[in-house]
Amino acid sequence: MLRLAAAAYRGEAMDDWTQMSSALNGYVAQVTQLIHTDAHTTR
Repeated sequence: MLRLAAAAYRGEAMDDWTQMSSALNGYVAQVTQLIHTDAHTTR
């Protein structure tokens, strides 16, 4: 029973981590795009 709960928790934690890392990647891509756009417009 406890092992099952631990596995379920681990699976949920893994999903959270996947969502968080994909959100972080999206954020980094947006920031990078903004920086590039700024660099092109200021010149």
